[in-house]
Amino acid sequence: MVKFTLAIVSAHDEKRDQWFMEQGIYIQRINAVDLLADVDETAGGVINLVIERWQALQEAPPTVASDGPPSP
Repeated sequence: MVKFTLAIVSAHDEKRDQWFMEQGIYIQRINAVDLLADVDETAGGVINLVIERWQALQEAPPTVASDGPPSP
């Protein structure tokens, strides 16, 4: 039986997060304790983050992926 320690899980999360970032996917982790402590504040924080990220994407120069429809 494999024992999952915080160090093992954290290392796996970091490796996975790096892979997602290389794919252009942004990861924001939310601690369950924070979520349970104040759902509305946590949700508001997520909404603000989405707005900030969206605005940053709108200001960014076009990329190959956004230059037009995909080729056939």
